[in-house]
Amino acid sequence: MQQKMARPTPIEKSLYVKFTNKCRTNGREINVVLSELMLLYSKDGEKIFGG
Repeated sequence: MQQKMARPTPIEKSLYVKFTNKCRTNGREINVVLSELMLLYSKDGEKIFGG
C-alpha cells in the first residue's frame, strides 16, 4: 500500500533558512526533524506548538 504524501505549504524563505541553520547547528538532518515533527503532530495535535 502506498502512503499519501503531504502537500508542502509555502513558507517565507527567511524562516526556512533560519530553521535549516538551526538544524545544522544542532547536527540534525532537516528531513529527520520534519518527520519527527509530523509524527508528534499526528500524535498530540496543535498542543505541541504551545497552544
